Amino acid sequence: MKKRLLVAVIGLMGLSLGMLEAKEDVHYNTKISADVQYSIIRGLEIHAGEEIRLNEKFGFARTYTNAGLSYKPVSWLKLGLDYYAIGVQKTDEIIDGLTGETSYKDYTDWKHRAAFSVIGSYKYGGWHFSLRERIQGSYRMKDVNKYQSTRFLVASRTRAKVSYKFFNVPIEPYVAFELRAELNAPKWQLNEDFVPDTKGNATFLGYKDAYLDRYRTELGVDWQLRRNHFLNFAFTYDRILKKEIDSNKEGTKLKAPIVESWENRLYFGIGYTFKF
Repeated sequence: MKKRLLVAVIGLMGLSLGMLEAKEDVHYNTKISADVQYSIIRGLEIHAGEEIRLNEKFGFARTYTNAGLSYKPVSWLKLGLDYYAIGVQKTDEIIDGLTGETSYKDYTDWKHRAAFSVIGSYKYGGWHFSLRERIQGSYRMKDVNKYQSTRFLVASRTRAKVSYKFFNVPIEPYVAFELRAELNAPKWQLNEDFVPDTKGNATFLGYKDAYLDRYRTELGVDWQLRRNHFLNFAFTYDRILKKEIDSNKEGTKLKAPIVESWENRLYFGIGYTFKF
């Protein structure tokens, strides 16, 4: 059975990596995180944590500061409520109107996110199977063109996870697969005689576009160092669909056709958790 699990894990990771195409962007990133969990009473827990993501050059890419509450009404069901403050490093291109010279300015794009999750789990021997359904809403602080992106984005995330706990060995390897769907993205309808950058060449239909925009596969291991101290090591592959919409601020025309592109991210992550 263990051999079958190993073959399945290798096959799943190989399939994910095989989806990488040479013409698509591939980014290699690092995740470092630390969490604290405190059990108030049996089944009720609060937690807080910080995660920092680094880019290919080990420069700052984004940060997640979170706090949350979880409750297990029964052994196989867990409910969670979380808040995240998310800072994303971005760069603005600034063109001087007089000289035409181009300069760049770095800034942090802040988002606030609330998430509600339901996790169902089942144990059989050393095996642990779980399915998580999560609904989240993210609010961007920076002004946005409302015809290109949503200030308050609602998304759903579905994750299936399988792990195995060895007898008298403080490690638990796992594999997980997750799908994320945007539920209220801007939607446009291009007219049959669409010509870029002409008035009335397309119609804005509102925030009705719902589609899968992320496929995530993760292979990792949880290691219990001591009674209250835990480490996590993981390799994560993210395949992300991006829709680029270039509209004027009045929403009366599209400056160019809507472009869909794929971005691939490979993460190595290390995390520390203290439970008490």
